[in-house]
Amino acid sequence: MLRGVARPPKEAASPSALAPALLRWVAAKGADASLLAAQIGTDDVTGASDELAVTPSGLAALLRASSELLADPHLALRLPSEVPLRRYDPVTLAARASRTPRDVLALVERYAPLVFPQLEARLVDDANAGEIRFSARVAGHARGLGHHVDEYVLAVVLGHLRRPEARVTPLRVWMTSARPPALAPLYAAVATHEITFGAEDTGIALAIDVADRELPGADPLLLATGQHLASAALASTPRAGAFAEVVAARIERILPGEVGTEALAAALHMSARTLQRRLDDEGTRFSDVLDAVRERIARRLVRDRTIALTEVGYRVGFSDAATFSRAFKRWTGMPPGAFRRRQT
Repeated sequence: MLRGVARPPKEAASPSALAPALLRWVAAKGADASLLAAQIGTDDVTGASDELAVTPSGLAALLRASSELLADPHLALRLPSEVPLRRYDPVTLAARASRTPRDVLALVERYAPLVFPQLEARLVDDANAGEIRFSARVAGHARGLGHHVDEYVLAVVLGHLRRPEARVTPLRVWMTSARPPALAPLYAAVATHEITFGAEDTGIALAIDVADRELPGADPLLLATGQHLASAALASTPRAGAFAEVVAARIERILPGEVGTEALAAALHMSARTLQRRLDDEGTRFSDVLDAVRERIARRLVRDRTIALTEVGYRVGFSDAATFSRAFKRWTGMPPGAFRRRQT
């Protein structure tokens, strides 16, 4: 397959209350917020707006630039508690009124796009392992958006779980980003040293007895109000990636068979041109969706030591081991064999 110069992914912008709030907060600290405004292409240097339309990559760049400007590599861990949003936050209201940590995580799963544009979350109950797992990823970004976004999402989730009278401690944490040079601030923020880097998503695991523990301050009436407001906010937020999810599901069903645009379009009863246009409308491309599906399946299968690595490559649609190995190293930073050994 011929490869040209990769063009940057096209993304859809979504309303964000964090972007203008961060501009205001940084400016209040005496820093030049115009440098940050340039990251998201806005003239609103002072953050006067309640919300700004921003892409996930733009918001990630804003977090990274703020961190560099204030010389704080782990700035994102402090933002949920220190940066005031002008827009009323119904998710926080509902989370603080929820009865158990499990209820809090189910709430964040449902309203994830209100936390970060195009964030997709999942809550899994694993009784055999004695834990529940909350995970999140940004649609269209199979390799994540860097440690600033990972840390912000973790800080928001853990912030919702913790109340003055009850500190919920996760069993372990995992992140899509690479291991940062300094780990002490991260260890302190997540309250565990059990952290995995380079994962396929970002998340936490809680012991089931912790997940079902009663939290102080539960308020059914306040919870219902918060959920009603959050549902209204979510309904007014454009949902990105719905068609891409359909395409991804179809790719997963077809692999290791032919998964080109013509074959997928035929399977979905449309032309290849229509398929590409609809993906373009959601800010992504067919190649990005295919790559994300292959990576997700490959990571899962490589962890299974009963499956030969050559078989893994075949199952995700690669005709030879060398091509699969190069792709896997691009996804994870290491060859599949090294990745498998690291899972022990």
